[in-house]
Amino acid sequence: MTDRKDRAEMSDERIEALLAQMADDAPTPSVALMERIVADAQDVAQAREAQTRDRQGARQAGAGRSGVGQAGAGRAGLAGWLANLLAPIGGWPAVAGLATATVAGVWIGYASGDGLTGLTGLNGDAISASGGAELGEFMLSYDDLLGEG
Repeated sequence: MTDRKDRAEMSDERIEALLAQMADDAPTPSVALMERIVADAQDVAQAREAQTRDRQGARQAGAGRSGVGQAGAGRAGLAGWLANLLAPIGGWPAVAGLATATVAGVWIGYASGDGLTGLTGLNGDAISASGGAELGEFMLSYDDLLGEG
């Protein structure tokens, strides 16, 4: 077992020198590897350009066949814009799920009455913020929102 006194302490200068030496010895890729990487990148770029041309050609051909004028192109543009807007959350199926959950939440919240208090074992008087004001005093009810006037 080595004693702590036997170990040599490394100074900051020695550590800096070792790090500088390691930075100088950084491996460089071979010329053949770099040529293969560039060739791969060019192939991918050409494939993407071909896909873009095919999509644009299909759009133009579809608009010409349908006989729809500028009004149809505007609707397709709006539908495309909405599809792009909703794509990050999952598109129209996700919107349908969110709408269903919203409607169910409003329905359960409005029509709950005494049905859910039996499940939780609490009544409205038992819920309070550390014995102070009742929680219900700070929340709007759906009845308040639906009132006329």
